[in-house]
Amino acid sequence: MKVLRNTLLVLLTFFFTLSVQQFLFCPRFNFQEPTSFSGPNIYNPYAKADSLHWQKANLHAHSNAWHGFTNGNGTAEDIWKAYDSLGYAFHSVSEYHAIDKFQAGSSNYIPAYEHGYNVKKTHYQVLGDEKVTWLDYIMPQTLWNKQWLLNKLSQNPETLVVLNHPAIRSGFATSDLQYLEGYRCMEVLNPAAQSFDHWDAALSAGKPVFVVGNDDIHNVFKTSSLGRFCTVVNVAEVNKDNLFNALRTGNSYGMSLMKMENETLAQKAHRIGNAPQLICLQVVHDTISLQVSEIADEITFIGKNGSELSKTSGSSVASYTLAPGDEYVRAVVSYADGTSLYLNPVFRYSDMPFKVSETTINASATLLFRFLGVVLLTGWAYVIYLILPYRLTRRRMAYSGWDGNNFPSEAY
Repeated sequence: MKVLRNTLLVLLTFFFTLSVQQFLFCPRFNFQEPTSFSGPNIYNPYAKADSLHWQKANLHAHSNAWHGFTNGNGTAEDIWKAYDSLGYAFHSVSEYHAIDKFQAGSSNYIPAYEHGYNVKKTHYQVLGDEKVTWLDYIMPQTLWNKQWLLNKLSQNPETLVVLNHPAIRSGFATSDLQYLEGYRCMEVLNPAAQSFDHWDAALSAGKPVFVVGNDDIHNVFKTSSLGRFCTVVNVAEVNKDNLFNALRTGNSYGMSLMKMENETLAQKAHRIGNAPQLICLQVVHDTISLQVSEIADEITFIGKNGSELSKTSGSSVASYTLAPGDEYVRAVVSYADGTSLYLNPVFRYSDMPFKVSETTINASATLLFRFLGVVLLTGWAYVIYLILPYRLTRRRMAYSGWDGNNFPSEAY
């Protein structure tokens, strides 16, 4: 009974301390109310794209790590060989809170890890950092928790932070995306969930967020799961700096392909290598014109809150003229075989297309909540002091007359 009581006490203390750390010690922020894209200028992420420079990337993959404790099969070398055989230019290995160094000397090596060990799978892809950030909040996270983590993860200006699979377990609410800052890309395409509502929520709030697609592979030997989702980036030379520049400016797009069972890597490589691609996207005055390499089933233009604006069928070209109320427009190109291209948005702006809102710490609220946390922890420590087993034992010993060395003569 004592063992059970003590174990329960330790667990309660552990979770109480975690709760105070997460909900009271985490800084409070002054979030600015979301403002839509607006202004006389129109940002075209493909203004400098060259149709000869499209390269494929998968930036989210897991091997066997942490002695098999996490979900992953194969080695980093297996992942590199598999994606090399598919013709990918970039393919980072992103273990949970560990940076794999295989091929670290290669020009296309990307240091990466997946951040997050919480119950809601609120995860981030941290690209370009050489050091792991261990801070996380295990229980369902508040908006303040997520912003504080984004601040920590994006401290290094060389780092690119991606929101991973936001729709999984509602790790991110669509309302979160109206306020969060510190990231530029979102993993919209993932085999476990496609997060278009989250992407449109961020874009509708005036956040310049660009699409990423990844296999999030956990078993590299399951070839049917390879090459389903990828990010296609426009880079003249294959290296980390060019990749990051393409992702940060939106000179990239997401692509999904139909899952094919019993397909060999060679067959898959042929299918991926011959997938349709974007030839160009131009903006002249208020008109968007795009061309793809093959006739598409449908080319759909999508606007604020994911609303469909226009659709063209059976063509490799399409255009759309922005109405005065159109704040951003993105295009989806769909094919009969299940292949789809998800283009980054064209959006309005005034002076700077990537102007970041000021998200500052609310010092008074932070101090108040931390003071409350200290009071609660102090109170809990006093409760523990009162009920510690040794205190009860000392009281019993004092009642029996034992002085700690010998019992009194009456006890013999």
